[in-house]
Amino acid sequence: MFLSLKEKNLYEICALLDDASKYSSWEYETYKTFCTLNIINKLCILMERQQNEAKTVNDDKDILKVLEYIQSNYSSKITIEKLMEISNMSRPTLHRHFKKVTKMTPTEYIISIRVEAAKNQLADSDKSRTEIAHNLGFYDSSHMNKHLDAKKRM
Repeated sequence: MFLSLKEKNLYEICALLDDASKYSSWEYETYKTFCTLNIINKLCILMERQQNEAKTVNDDKDILKVLEYIQSNYSSKITIEKLMEISNMSRPTLHRHFKKVTKMTPTEYIISIRVEAAKNQLADSDKSRTEIAHNLGFYDSSHMNKHLDAKKRM
């Protein structure tokens, strides 16, 4: 693994190296050892931070895959297990990262997409409410109406 440092961190490490290299005689060995350990500690902290940032970016990319899947399949049955498979995350991790990105749980997000589609189809279509509900993945028209009514109250 390679560590690429931001300019600020590079200057910090260089300053620590300069400080450690000032003393060359044997009587400063303890101080030089302390400086070396300080540099190693600082590098470890920076590496851990960099790994965490990279993991967050990858998790967000996985959530984007899940969002794309939902957008393409909202009218079909979507299971949390399928979303876990797409994201390669456990249920709690999926919920945590999904909520961080969308401010909703996966189920809330799917329902909100279906509700928006239902509102559009009810306004622009001559299909029955039952047919629209069925085509959008709701259990039945009363299930769709319940969510439409809840959306109006918000």
